[in-house]
Amino acid sequence: MRFDRMSGLGPEQLDELEERVAALLENPWDSGADRPKELTLREAIIVSSGYARQNIIEDVWAEIFDTSQPTISRIITKITPLIEKATAEFRLAAGEARAASNARAALNLIILFVTLLPTACFPDRTARPPPATL
Repeated sequence: MRFDRMSGLGPEQLDELEERVAALLENPWDSGADRPKELTLREAIIVSSGYARQNIIEDVWAEIFDTSQPTISRIITKITPLIEKATAEFRLAAGEARAASNARAALNLIILFVTLLPTACFPDRTARPPPATL
């Protein structure tokens, strides 16, 4: 199954995130001593990140992985904080994110102003107005 579209992460990103989350776990995900987990750690990460990034509801995840909605809920509750810790160094602080967002908005505004838009006078976007003469 192609998980990159569901989770928003590519295979290499999933590999790295799985390693980071596994390192943060107090006990191995599936130690073999307890009852086996319904999903692998990788699948749990896919569910948690897909839930957050793609807004796929718990019932749908349960159907995809042939498990119950309460199981999915427990997984999301357990894995999401670990993903947050594992990726903390890569996220921008609130002020930095706001500044980046403002810079992107300013760039979009500049692009809008310099784009030749069709008008009633020049409906063909490729047609340019004649140069001004003095």
